[in-house]
Amino acid sequence: MTQPSLKGRNKPTNSLHLSGETIRVRDALIDKFIDKPLSELNDFIAIALETEQDEAKRLGVLAARVYILRMRIDTIA
Repeated sequence: MTQPSLKGRNKPTNSLHLSGETIRVRDALIDKFIDKPLSELNDFIAIALETEQDEAKRLGVLAARVYILRMRIDTIA
């Protein structure tokens, strides 16, 4: 089994059924924060989750966070 890699611009596969809006938000955030410091990602996510009312967008923010954290842990391991 191969690991997804953002360096090759592979997007995460959908093991769950996510709405198109959620996937769009997730992918946009992955592109924006993949090379940024983790503290910047955490600051943005904290603000986004406090202010965002749309559940699809909130799920997209959380999905991007999980994916970026998994990729960073994978590089450490």
